[in-house]
Amino acid sequence: MELEKFDAIIFDMDGTLLDTERLSYLAFLEACREHEFENMEKAEAVYRQCIGCNSTRLKQILREGFGKTLPPEFYERWRRIYSRDAYEKAPPVKPGARELLSFLESRNMVMAVATSTKYINAIKKLKSTQLDHYFQTVVGGDQVEKSKPDPEIFQLAISSLQAHPSRCLALEDSNNGTLAAHSAGMFVCQIPDMLPPSEEVKTLVGNRLRIFTSLSAVLEKLKLQS
Repeated sequence: MELEKFDAIIFDMDGTLLDTERLSYLAFLEACREHEFENMEKAEAVYRQCIGCNSTRLKQILREGFGKTLPPEFYERWRRIYSRDAYEKAPPVKPGARELLSFLESRNMVMAVATSTKYINAIKKLKSTQLDHYFQTVVGGDQVEKSKPDPEIFQLAISSLQAHPSRCLALEDSNNGTLAAHSAGMFVCQIPDMLPPSEEVKTLVGNRLRIFTSLSAVLEKLKLQS
């Protein structure tokens, strides 16, 4: 965790920098109620699989989870409700995010975002929250073929920064994202948001992976070892 060991830090966005996973969850529940889903326990189980995935993978998970009972317009309705809360006004920033970014900027750290959100929407969120200026590059989920937990999105971000994976630190909230970053060969800090660390993630703790309770805790650790 010594800062000088890293040439770049790559952040996930939703659930890590921005408190938007909760908005997505509430939008999902609203769409379920509108379509009168009867088995909400099943619906929530399907939603948990969606966390950290791009839109292509989301649609696949919905089809696999609900089968023929899935209304054809469900996904678009879910996303419209989410857009109302995440794009029509600036979404909430995670506690400690601005402080961490400011500290890293003061140390001339190269930073990027690798998010499952589409590129154009990621830029909208980062600009509306005035976080965009911290990042040298942003990679969106529509710019890769495979969704997290595949490492492709992190590999693309690393390549765009002309860095080496072993010299990059990833900050992620989701299990899918954490596994993706670890598979890319990065050192990873998971800051769980909607879900606790999975059993698979827990087995990797200590092997280029640490778990923190908040971005503020990450900041304190980096300051302590800098």
